[in-house]
Amino acid sequence: ADLEPYGLLAPEAEITLGKGTNRLATVQFGHSPTNRPDDVYARILNHTNVVIVSKPWLDRLRAPVWDFADHRLVDVVVPSELARIEVKASDNFSLSQNTNGVWQISTPTPLPADEKLVLEMLNNLRKMEALKLEREVVADFSEFGLAEPSASFTLRSRGGTNKIHTQLSFGSPKSKAGEHVYVRRQDEDSVYSVAISARQRLPSYAYQLRNRQLWNFRHEHVNKLTITEGEASTELLRNDSGEWTCASKPLTADDLQSIPTALSVLGQLRVTRWTALGADKLEQYDILKREKSITLEIIRGEKTTIHKVQFGRPSPRGNPYAFATDPLDQEPVVFECPANTFSACEI
Repeated sequence: ADLEPYGLLAPEAEITLGKGTNRLATVQFGHSPTNRPDDVYARILNHTNVVIVSKPWLDRLRAPVWDFADHRLVDVVVPSELARIEVKASDNFSLSQNTNGVWQISTPTPLPADEKLVLEMLNNLRKMEALKLEREVVADFSEFGLAEPSASFTLRSRGGTNKIHTQLSFGSPKSKAGEHVYVRRQDEDSVYSVAISARQRLPSYAYQLRNRQLWNFRHEHVNKLTITEGEASTELLRNDSGEWTCASKPLTADDLQSIPTALSVLGQLRVTRWTALGADKLEQYDILKREKSITLEIIRGEKTTIHKVQFGRPSPRGNPYAFATDPLDQEPVVFECPANTFSACEI
């Protein structure tokens, strides 16, 4: 057949399906028949006939290569196969996983890590997708702020050399609006862009991955309880019989029942979200202004420990911001206290 009238002498598109080195089939697409703009001519090379097919077949083949690419930037991550995570951001820190699968913040200060937060970080890395391939081959990464990245995340596999599994580096914002940021993989010369919100879901400081279990004690260990709000203060003490008493007012049966419940909740205080690091942040979250606090005197054996939690304004999620005595003696950290824990303490 004369292929030129069908636009098949120099096809507009061609797709070949193969297996190994064997070509199974090749389909060529030509132009549209007269008065039929939604259709195109096509033929299979190992046949002589020409057929008409719906034009979307051709339109799909004309899509840019980017439409067919996997936009995820991180290869499949099996957390148990990782030995180390290195982060360079506002903080430079690293995490290591021991043979029992327990994660710990290794540097700059050894601290227990929160497994759920570490897995959440890995999951956010795994789900991160490039919005656009900005440039396929880049010689000078400084144009994108990637010669000296604003942040990088390196995942190292278990094994003798702890080889790099994946490394993502983040550069400068793509525009003044700051909605997108440049990013690259360590094993590619390409630059992509991702939503800045995807980067913000990743930690920038070591404290953001700390174990969120702050305290662990039973209500029977608490000997004294002081509740302060502004200038008002209420002090509760156990008597020799182990019953709670209050010098300023008699305690009702409901009080005596709710106190052990509140103390049990406080004894298992688990941070909802780490918010900010530094004593200077307490005022920012109204923790000093509100002057609401609970102080606990805990006696275990011959050792007496004082724990104190101070509350601030509510977070956008409805949890009060708080600051508490840190059993690990770290720099003060503001956190979101679970709303149910705060409610239980309204004695």
